Amino acid sequence: MKKRLMFIYVAMQDFVVWHLARWDVTHRLLLSPGIEPYRWKLGQWRAFRTFEKAKRRVPAYKDYLRQQHYHDPTSFRGGVDFSGVPEMDKKSYIVPYRAEERCWNGVLPTRGVLVDESSGSSGHPTSWVRGKEERSIVKEILQAGFSALTSDRPIFVINAFAMGAWATGMATTMALLENYIVKATGPDQKKIIETITDFGDGYQYVILGYPPFLKDLVDNPDFDVKKYDITAIYGGEAMSESLRDYLLQYFRFVAGSYGASDLEINIAAENNFTIALRKELLANTELRKELTKTEYGVLPMVFQYNPFDYLIGPNEQGELLVTITRSNNINPRIKYNIHDLGHVLRLRDLRPILEKHGAGKLLSAALVDFPLLFYYGRSDLSLDFYGAVVSPESLRQVLYTKSAVAKKIHTFRMVVFEEKNASKRLLFAIELEEGHKKSEVHEAELHSEIIGYLEANNLDFKQALSVARAADCEPVTRVYEYDQGIFKRVGTQKLKNEYIWNLTYDAAIAAGVTKRA
Repeated sequence: MKKRLMFIYVAMQDFVVWHLARWDVTHRLLLSPGIEPYRWKLGQWRAFRTFEKAKRRVPAYKDYLRQQHYHDPTSFRGGVDFSGVPEMDKKSYIVPYRAEERCWNGVLPTRGVLVDESSGSSGHPTSWVRGKEERSIVKEILQAGFSALTSDRPIFVINAFAMGAWATGMATTMALLENYIVKATGPDQKKIIETITDFGDGYQYVILGYPPFLKDLVDNPDFDVKKYDITAIYGGEAMSESLRDYLLQYFRFVAGSYGASDLEINIAAENNFTIALRKELLANTELRKELTKTEYGVLPMVFQYNPFDYLIGPNEQGELLVTITRSNNINPRIKYNIHDLGHVLRLRDLRPILEKHGAGKLLSAALVDFPLLFYYGRSDLSLDFYGAVVSPESLRQVLYTKSAVAKKIHTFRMVVFEEKNASKRLLFAIELEEGHKKSEVHEAELHSEIIGYLEANNLDFKQALSVARAADCEPVTRVYEYDQGIFKRVGTQKLKNEYIWNLTYDAAIAAGVTKRA
């Protein structure tokens, strides 16, 4: 009976919000401070409701639960316990079932459905279907974020994300088209420069793109970027604070968005508060130790998200599980694992920690009391290159199954590093077995083999490579003799190989990856 009353209440609330969402006052009310406990608990109730509906009305999910021997969520005074609900991911749930089977009642609507795709590191595109109602809600979420932009000039959005069937190209453009001037150029510097030059300085431009591409754009000698009022919104990969500071010499504001084709394109976002907090984490060692997972070896991105729409939390391996709490998405996602490392912290739990470490002043910049999402990167140790995912396994495939030098290779490492001007570079570093000389391996041929394999098997990488080449930032391959260069053994050795390195400019110099300019 208690569960039934809960779902009736959730249905009434959804009805009211849906019909009042056209007015800005509704959004201001839902985002207002002081109702955080209500928003947090209601998000859990909505997730519970969506689970109950999906297990009865989604054929694929019904079968999936049967195979997983699940336990229903249970509600208690503090919220809902979802521990008995199995997590899902692309391999376990998306691939085995057809799109129709993952829809309500096993039926894909014949109108108003947008199909976009992602490639990831597998090379085989995955299609994602998005219904009219969920696209409308995502549009409202994006527009709410854009409403924070203040200017006495009209807003002109330039979408520099990859076009075609990619989610960030299609869905973002369609979501913003109704309220703003939008041009979808894709990652084409020439088109962007021509567009801004033609339309002039009477607009506030918002450029959406991958971090390295934004860097390449401001470095273009043909673009007098400081002449224009431009805000940059990035996605697809993390950004270092040094790169943000570099870009802020040219852009009014630089902020990122967290999302995924598997789920939605804008689940969480940076703002002045989260950016200030991340910079404080960089400078304040003790605060960083208490708030972050320092064992991951990276400074996490920090976002805020609305718990009314998304239920997010880590599993035992530290991977984020995301439930879209709304029940009007035609393909429900419940405890979906996109294999990103991260954790969540409510703002009320952050306050005493900041005050303890002398950083309480940061709270004055928090305009909403949404929970914080700390994102460290991919759990499979893959890296991002101009928005493309490159995994150690893909490099392993080309080195050990196609290369003539396979028997001479001891290990390898993929290194993402920054140059002095904050340009992002990618190095494929190969260490030879002890006793083999560098002269035994032809670097250029090995590089060609690696790039050729990735282009043929990773569609996103092929797109990213064309952009990187235009910016003179193509990946490089270097061969090292055993125990030399970045593979030099110093001190106590780790039991496992390190396949991914992310280096700042100074760290890259110290490692000999680049030279001081």
